[in-house]
Amino acid sequence: EMNYSIEWSDEAETTYIKILFYLEEKWTIREVRNFMARTEEVLSFIDKNPGIYPHSEKQNIHRAVVTSQVSLYYEVHERKIILLSFSDNRQDPDKKF
Repeated sequence: EMNYSIEWSDEAETTYIKILFYLEEKWTIREVRNFMARTEEVLSFIDKNPGIYPHSEKQNIHRAVVTSQVSLYYEVHERKIILLSFSDNRQDPDKKF
């Protein structure tokens, strides 16, 4: 079984933090905690089996649905998983990977 290192791109960090701020502003700390826990769960799935989520339109990029509102885009390299971006599923589809 291969061990992967997970790297957060600047874009992934920024978009993740934006979502947390949005949840905190519009919802409650419970939703923030739930989203963080769900993200951790998705990352552990990706770590165990990087191919678990389907490819997006671009062949080497995968899309994991974190919640019904948010997707995570990531790339798989030899021993490394690079988190590219968190994206609001309701946003402009042209922005997607």
